Amino acid sequence: MYHITDNEAAIKSVQRYLSKIYKNSAAVSQNGQWDENTVAALNRFQSENQMELTSFVDYLTHAALYEAYTDAIIRDNVNRNTPSISFPLKKGDQSFEIEKINSILSEILRRYSFFEALPDGDYFSAITEKA
Repeated sequence: MYHITDNEAAIKSVQRYLSKIYKNSAAVSQNGQWDENTVAALNRFQSENQMELTSFVDYLTHAALYEAYTDAIIRDNVNRNTPSISFPLKKGDQSFEIEKINSILSEILRRYSFFEALPDGDYFSAITEKA
């Protein structure tokens, strides 16, 4: 049976996920070794997500790790790119900040499998308002 601790590349992926989930934690080294810090971070993740503490990554744990990792990436992107803009916005408003908002909304909608196209432009449209 395949086990996550048998594959250095898989371990590095799990370490990358844990590092991102826990705010780029220096405690989780992306060294490909199934070490104490990796196991401790994994157990923390399993505990915080009401999962059985197994000290290894099974399918359900991997799926939950990957979802939390992608959520952390989106959160970082939103935090890094959140424009300073006066609200409320009105249809027809146009600015570089609105272009950032459209980009962030597009990324969020793609993540949650909504496929309605948002404008790439720098204006606030009815589609932007709906999103």
